[in-house]
Amino acid sequence: MAFEILVEGKGLVAVANAHGLTKQRALAIRDKIYSAYLTQTPEGWRTAQICGPVEMIDRFVQEAEAERQRYWQNQSMTPKDLDE
Repeated sequence: MAFEILVEGKGLVAVANAHGLTKQRALAIRDKIYSAYLTQTPEGWRTAQICGPVEMIDRFVQEAEAERQRYWQNQSMTPKDLDE
């Protein structure tokens, strides 16, 4: 079901109806799957706990978040997006 919504781009209500679910339940399932996808560590990335000056860490966190968003935007392209 989540594949139909997130990858194939089908409508939430249509998919919910096809699987006998309420719109709210389908939305909750979609959100849970998408959230898990976005919180995984990308290939070639590392998770670390560091100690340093607040300003330096704040700059790093901002840069890392911007890079993470760019990464997931590129990874989130569906076949439908690529055809456009």
